[in-house]
Amino acid sequence: MTPAFLVHEGDALESLKEMPDGVFNTCMTSPPYWHKVDYHHPGQLGWEKTPEEFVGKLAAIFDEVKRSLRDDGTCWIVIDDTYFKKELTGIPWMLAFEMKRRGWIWRAEIVWHKPGVKPEPCKDRPTRSHEAVLLFSKRRNGYYFNQMLEPHTNPWAIDCIKKAQESGQTERPRSNPFSKEERRAKGTSGITRAEYGVLMNPNGKNRRDVWTIKTRWFKKLHFAVYPEELVQLCLKATCPPGGMVLDPFAGAGTTGVVAVKNDMNYVGIELVTASAALAREEINLAIDNLAESAIVAK
Repeated sequence: MTPAFLVHEGDALESLKEMPDGVFNTCMTSPPYWHKVDYHHPGQLGWEKTPEEFVGKLAAIFDEVKRSLRDDGTCWIVIDDTYFKKELTGIPWMLAFEMKRRGWIWRAEIVWHKPGVKPEPCKDRPTRSHEAVLLFSKRRNGYYFNQMLEPHTNPWAIDCIKKAQESGQTERPRSNPFSKEERRAKGTSGITRAEYGVLMNPNGKNRRDVWTIKTRWFKKLHFAVYPEELVQLCLKATCPPGGMVLDPFAGAGTTGVVAVKNDMNYVGIELVTASAALAREEINLAIDNLAESAIVAK
C-alpha cells in the first residue's frame, strides 16, 4: 500500500491545534533558525527581537507537537545556533531546557558534523561546522526506539567477534571482564578474545552521538536543506513501517520524502505557499519513483 501524506499550508501553531491527540509516532523537523534566513512572510519565525522570545514561540509549538504524539512518541529537532553582537546565543540549549521545563524528556544531543562548510569571515573564533540534533520523548521509559547501530571499526573488537564466531563460542563469561575486583576475588586474570566477542553485537556497535553527514544543496530553493541520510537515521530509529511522521516546518519536504520511501505516512505543515507546493511535488515524485521501481522489480 502506498504511504499517505498531507502537506498543510498554514501557521505551525494554529495548524497543530487542529491535530487530534496521540496520533503521531515521531516528529522530525528543523524549525527556522534565529536571525538566519528571511522567508519574506509576515508570519515567519526567526526574526524575533530576542532569543528568549524566539525560544518561547518554538516551545509553544512543540507543546502542541507533544499533545499530538502517541504516549510512546519522540521528537527530533535539528537546530543551529547564532552569533549575535559578537556572542554565541545558545539557542539549542535554551530550547532544550525550556522543553524540559514543559515536561519533555531530553534523551540525547547529537552533534551533526558538516564537512565542507562555507568559510566564515571571522578571525577571532573557530568556524562553526556543526548543528545540534535534539531528541526528546514524551515519557522517560517505554518509548519506541530501534537501537541505532554503526559498523565496528576497532580492529581489536572485530578480531574478538571473528574469534567467537570461529570457535563457536556462545556462552557469556561468568566473570565480569570489566571489574578488576571481581576477577581478583575469583582468582582469574581475564577472559579470552572469543569470550569478549560474545559480549559484542556482530551487527555493529551502538551509534555514537557525532554524525558526519554532508549538507544537501537544494537547487530549487538555492540553499542547503538537511540531508535525507540524517532524516533516515532518525526516522528508522523512532517510527515503525506504517507509522505516522509529523513535521511542523516542512520546508522542501525532505522529511516527507524519507518517510514515504520507508513506508511511513506523513503530515507536514508549511507556512510559505511556494515551499508547501514544492514539498508536495518532491513527495509525489518520491512516490512515483517507488512505483516505477516496484514495476521494474516485477
